[in-house]
Amino acid sequence: MTLWTLEYDKEVVQYLIGLRESGGEIRKVIKSLQNSFPEDAQKIQDIPETWEWLEARHWITFEIDRAKKWIYIADVSEISEVM
Repeated sequence: MTLWTLEYDKEVVQYLIGLRESGGEIRKVIKSLQNSFPEDAQKIQDIPETWEWLEARHWITFEIDRAKKWIYIADVSEISEVM
């Protein structure tokens, strides 16, 4: 099984670094994208191959290139306490 290549937006990298130890769960979740595409991810309308996924109390926005098996992590944001 070939792993997908992950590339991170620089703001995502800074966000994850800023979480320090408390960000372990979200980092694992993002890394899991290398192995499989989440079935509960939702395609963003009008933006080709861009998806959102709610996991580990975060919205993860990512773009994919299926031919290259490449995923670009465009944004990661924590869901608010009050919705």
